[in-house]
Amino acid sequence: LALCMAHGTWKLGRYWLFVSLPSVAAPFEELGLVRHLQRSFGFDEEGLAELRTEPVILILDSLDEVPAPKSAGTTSWWALNRLDRWANVRLIVTCREERVPEYRGYTGNHTPLFLQAFDQQQMEGYIHARLDVGHRPGEWRGRFGENAASSPRTPVEEARTRDVMSEICALPIRQAFTKPFQG
Repeated sequence: LALCMAHGTWKLGRYWLFVSLPSVAAPFEELGLVRHLQRSFGFDEEGLAELRTEPVILILDSLDEVPAPKSAGTTSWWALNRLDRWANVRLIVTCREERVPEYRGYTGNHTPLFLQAFDQQQMEGYIHARLDVGHRPGEWRGRFGENAASSPRTPVEEARTRDVMSEICALPIRQAFTKPFQG
């Protein structure tokens, strides 16, 4: 989702830079993220100085896949990387909800937002939309098939959607990966 955001939002007048946090050599050290940006995106000092003047969104993905420091940090990424000196920067940090407290000092005192899993009706609507059920050529479907998901379904469309849902529910891997990477 984070990578999709980085790719799909380039038209919004900001630089969206995707950073896989497990690939950062020293994510909790002073200027660790900035040094990573320089190496990964090829910014020299002049390029980095220019970037600091632009509107930037840093998408920091998979925090929960980075070992939490042994001692809780008291300095946020904002301060460690001197992001207060940037003209207009925002951070989006992805992390599994149950792991957030381990990194609280680094993420700061911001209100976290958590994405929740689809409920049964949302899953059926999504599958219905993805099957192209009820879609006519040239018809606008809306984001994630909103139009198709909320449109009336024929018995054939209902049956196709139920068949796919049954297949998904029967997959042995489904239960193991409802919340992946838990140890």
